[in-house]
Amino acid sequence: MFTIDPFSCYFYINPAQIFDPQVTVGITQEIAYHDKMNDARFMMFLLKETNNIIDLENINTSTSLVSIINYDYKIDIDTKLNTQFSYARYFDVRNLGDINAYSSYMLLSNQYENLSFYNGVVWNYDSVRSTNYFDWTSSISWDITEDLTFTLKGENLFDKAQTDTIFRINPQTGSMMQPLSVSPIEQRVSIEVEYLF
Repeated sequence: MFTIDPFSCYFYINPAQIFDPQVTVGITQEIAYHDKMNDARFMMFLLKETNNIIDLENINTSTSLVSIINYDYKIDIDTKLNTQFSYARYFDVRNLGDINAYSSYMLLSNQYENLSFYNGVVWNYDSVRSTNYFDWTSSISWDITEDLTFTLKGENLFDKAQTDTIFRINPQTGSMMQPLSVSPIEQRVSIEVEYLF
């Protein structure tokens, strides 16, 4: 068994076929603000592709709009907050219509004497799956000496991180097998000891 691209089950490309070059036309805009404690950015991308090689129904064009708001706040010399929200709209996607996708994250890092703290939450949602996905990762590190560090870390603590679908073909029969739903981030808690020689 082997994995293939998620869209590969919908099309067959004849290796002898010659394709017109794919053309991507885009416009981007970014506005930013920066001072001693704040960084704020707003970015927007509008892209249109023609002669798309992944053309399932000879539609031959695709259009997408992506906007991102990013804000970083330096609370003090040891404490930082990073946030981001993004929205993407993919227009007239084959038989699915318009697709909306949302994601955001919030990261808080802090250091107090020999202790370092990290907390991060990531959220994803799209209108195809209509499911909220959360990933909370947290860690505490203790620098016992300059060479020795002890860390307690938890990843995907809610066990609700976004999953990806992997489509498979049985190489013996050529038929589609049951797709796998795999999270790139496993739920786990780990203890790490690091020593520098």
